Amino acid sequence: MALLALNRNDEALKDFNEVIRIQPSYAYAYNNRAAIYIKMKKYEDAVKDCNKAIELDAQYGDAYLNRGIAREMLRQDEAAATIGCKQHHWA
Repeated sequence: MALLALNRNDEALKDFNEVIRIQPSYAYAYNNRAAIYIKMKKYEDAVKDCNKAIELDAQYGDAYLNRGIAREMLRQDEAAATIGCKQHHWA
């Protein structure tokens, strides 16, 4: 998580990919990778990883929290796109 705190997202992502490759049942790795995806604005990937973390550990509250954040960001992106389309008469 130190790399994430330093905004070295690509390096952190590689590390968590490796953790998941080595230990695919480690829920915390999926949740931490989801946090990276959220910072990178890859919200759909974040939701998928949170879902996997929850599948592996249904009591893992942080995964539910991150999934909620990612879903909210997706809704905001969709709303912004809709507003943009209406302003440009695309919708």
